[in-house]
Amino acid sequence: MAAYPHASPPPAPLSRRGVRLALGAGALVAVAVLLARRVDLAPLLRSDVVWGWIAVSLALNLTSVAGKAIVWKAALDALPGQRPVRYGHVVPALFIGFLLNTVLFARVGEVARVAVLARRQRLAGQPIPASTIAGTAIAEQLVLGVALALCVVALAPVLHLPHMVLQIAIAFVGALTVASVVLMVVVRKARGRLAGLAAGLSRGQALFRKPRATTLAVGAGTLSWAAQIAGIWAALAAFHIHVGLAGAGLVFVSSTIVQLFPFWPGNLGIFQLGVAGPLISVYAISTANAVAFSVGLQLVEGLLGVGLGLIFLAREGLSLTTARQLATSEDEVAQAA
Repeated sequence: MAAYPHASPPPAPLSRRGVRLALGAGALVAVAVLLARRVDLAPLLRSDVVWGWIAVSLALNLTSVAGKAIVWKAALDALPGQRPVRYGHVVPALFIGFLLNTVLFARVGEVARVAVLARRQRLAGQPIPASTIAGTAIAEQLVLGVALALCVVALAPVLHLPHMVLQIAIAFVGALTVASVVLMVVVRKARGRLAGLAAGLSRGQALFRKPRATTLAVGAGTLSWAAQIAGIWAALAAFHIHVGLAGAGLVFVSSTIVQLFPFWPGNLGIFQLGVAGPLISVYAISTANAVAFSVGLQLVEGLLGVGLGLIFLAREGLSLTTARQLATSEDEVAQAA
C-alpha cells in the first residue's frame, strides 16, 4: 500500500507571517482607495445604509463561495488514486483566483487558482498535475453552469425577465452544451503534444463518472447560487429597496450574465449597468437609489474577494506579480504535460 505523507510545509516564522499579513492589509487599503477613485461614490455616501444587512449580505456571499469550494473539492476528490484534497488548500486558491480576476484582465485568476493549488499540493507532498487540476476546474465550471441554468429556469416564471435577458440565458446554456461536446471531441482526438494535456483534462472529468458525487456537486452549486441571490436580497434591504426575492433574482441573473464578459478588470461601469438597469426599468426604482445600490453591491462583492484574496496571497508567500508569473509557468507546464 502506498504511503501518503501527511506533513505540510513548516509555517513561516511569526515575524515573516506578520509582515506578509501587514503587506496584505496595506494592499487591501490600496485597492479600496483605487476603487473609491474609479467608482463614483457620491450616490453611495448619500444613502442611508443599514449596515446590519450589509453584514448579512457578506455572510451569505461567503456561503456562496463555500458552495463553490464544495463543488471543486468534489471534482478533485473524484480523481482516481488520489487522497482527498483539503479545504485549506482549495479555499485559498479560489480566493486568489477571485482576486486576480478582479484586478487583472482576461480571467487570469482561473489559471492562477489552478497554479496555486498545484503548488500547494506539491508542497504538501501530494502532487497533482496542473493539467488534471485544470480538468477539475473545468468540471466545476460545468457543474456550476448546469446549476445556474437550473436556477434561471426555476426563477424565470416569477422574474418577468426582459426578452433579451432570456435570449442571453438560452444562448449561455447552448454555449455550455457546445463547449462540453467540443471538449469531449478534443480529448478523444488529441494527438502529439496535445495528447498529454488532453489526458490530464480528461482525468479531471472523473466527477462525471460518479453519479452520486455529481448530484451532490450540482446540489452544492445550486445552493451556492441561492446564497448569492439571498445575499443580493440582503444588500437590497440595506439600501431600503424592497423588491422581494424576485427582484433579487432579476439582479442576480442580469449581473451574472454581465460578468460573463470581462471587458476590463472589475467590469466597472458595466456591472453597474447590469445591476441598476433592471431595477430602474422593471421596478421603477429611482436612478439615484439604483446606482447607489449597484456601487454598494460591487464594493461588497469585490472587497470580499479582493480582501480575503490578498490575505490568502500573503499567507502563501506570494505577491500579485509572483502569482501571475506562477500562473504563466503552471500554464506552460500544463501545455507541455
